Amino acid sequence: MKYKKAAKLYNKFIMETEKLYNELMKLDNYIRVPFKVFWYLFDLDTASWEKQMKFASWKTKTTLGFYEVVQSRELNWSETNDGWYVLPFNQGDLPYKYDLDVDTLVDILTDGELRYDDCGYYDVDVYEFNDYIKEICDEDEAIEVFKRGLEQIKLIREDKIPNVKTFCDELRECLDTRKLLEDCEKYVLEVRSK
Repeated sequence: MKYKKAAKLYNKFIMETEKLYNELMKLDNYIRVPFKVFWYLFDLDTASWEKQMKFASWKTKTTLGFYEVVQSRELNWSETNDGWYVLPFNQGDLPYKYDLDVDTLVDILTDGELRYDDCGYYDVDVYEFNDYIKEICDEDEAIEVFKRGLEQIKLIREDKIPNVKTFCDELRECLDTRKLLEDCEKYVLEVRSK
């Protein structure tokens, strides 16, 4: 087989990527923010337009504060209906939002060099090594792609994942439902603490 060194690194890279993917799926990195619950709790469907706008403003302020703090930690996030996943990637790592799939992880780890499934965005979807070697000029190029990918995996495991765990604990304390509810009441309903 041509490109034996690259094929060996490719296999190691794919194996480590799958392990990392499983680690990321088990990571306790979800931050629940019950915006919808608060909307219904304060009966904002029937509230005045002013109260609805105050709520929207409070929600935006809270969300932007979250984004700023996450970015300051050189991390990223994925948004859901009622919260966020804090992700162990820098902003520049993601040309699009991480959809929590292994194909996107492969794309991120190889800077788009080893495309897994791009829904037809590129002319060729590349995942299998034999397909990949048709797209490269030489073995050294492929070796560098997989080495960089393995280095990224090591960085994420040793540095980013522990940071995410610590940071999520801090966020859960700051974004505790009771604290958010009190803040929302003050901002939206203009309830003052005694």
